[in-house]
Amino acid sequence: MTRRFMILLSFIVLAPKTAFPQQPQPVAYSPELQQDLQRLGSQAEQLIQSTPSFTCDETATSQAIRDQKILRSVALSGTVRTIRQPDGRMIETYDYKREHILLFIPKFPPLFVSGGFDTALSYFLPSAQACYRYSLSPSRIDFETRTGEVNGHICREQGLKGFALLDAAGDITHIERTIPPDVAKPIKNVPFAAVDITPVTLNGRVYQLSHHMVATQPLDFSTGRFEATYSNCHLFTSTVTIGPSREIPPSNSANPQ
Repeated sequence: MTRRFMILLSFIVLAPKTAFPQQPQPVAYSPELQQDLQRLGSQAEQLIQSTPSFTCDETATSQAIRDQKILRSVALSGTVRTIRQPDGRMIETYDYKREHILLFIPKFPPLFVSGGFDTALSYFLPSAQACYRYSLSPSRIDFETRTGEVNGHICREQGLKGFALLDAAGDITHIERTIPPDVAKPIKNVPFAAVDITPVTLNGRVYQLSHHMVATQPLDFSTGRFEATYSNCHLFTSTVTIGPSREIPPSNSANPQ
């Protein structure tokens, strides 16, 4: 895999415990913010733990940009499948129809970003909230990484800053964040990511899923920009076709004469 076709996972990663000079003190939040964090934490847990396997249509554009000029642009369209594994992890797989050169040589996108479906709300997971300092304003929650050892972990996304926009019901409709490039690179994150979120009904339950994503990443001599829109999300199903039975002769039987 080269820098021309990069799969970059984004959002929260916790590192193993190591020695750190100082433990941050607990943050005292207002009752309103505490209530919002508890509710959003429950939504994030539900999304990560109980979302069934699903599939969506995806259209995307990947560009290399330098000095505000588009050096290269590749359009992608196809299907993204988010499959729940036996261990609970959600794995994204893609089936794309790509542009081609001379009809048969596929164009590789300058930047490709994945991982936005089950991780967009992970900044509000109860197990992750100790890593961030939150502040509440009308229809908005800002957050940034705390420094120091937190509950036996070191929060690796040092310097991260972001915010989430809330609708009238208090659900997140948009979330974006930035990480310094030198911090993002070793943990395979994109320095900037923004996700629009919309409610989707799967198997009779409503889940907050990504609808639109924009991400940027420095490349060797340009900046990569990836923009994707997801639509027509529904449960992932597969079929098995069983044909008519036939007798298989033993392997040691004589060949017919």
